[in-house]
Amino acid sequence: MALPVGVSKDSARAIYEILSQLAAGSDGSNPVALQVRPSNYTPKGDQQITIATLQAKQTLTIPTGATIAILQNNTNQALRWRDSPAGTDPTTTVGQRIPAGETLTYDGTLAQFEIIAEAAGTGTLDIWYGA
Repeated sequence: MALPVGVSKDSARAIYEILSQLAAGSDGSNPVALQVRPSNYTPKGDQQITIATLQAKQTLTIPTGATIAILQNNTNQALRWRDSPAGTDPTTTVGQRIPAGETLTYDGTLAQFEIIAEAAGTGTLDIWYGA
């Protein structure tokens, strides 16, 4: 689907980020059942990782042709990620945080993306892939 006339890819991404923040609730509670996907991307697949699996570092199972991932942390724990080309792994205390209930839109090198949970908990990491 094409973007409306006069709307750039950057503007569409900014709108997506704003809607994602609104979906999380102004009080920081768990997000409502609103999932927003950029309309200018073609869906390539989905992935779900349980928090039990995230007790150890995980990589993404990238569908063919995917260039972007939207990761929704539907666990009750923060997650940490890194995409270091030097191979520096995330740990329970090192890496960028995705707080519980938050979303990360990642369009870097998907093959280098690694993620781990800060602590044991419940829930899943839900990932949408697009190109």
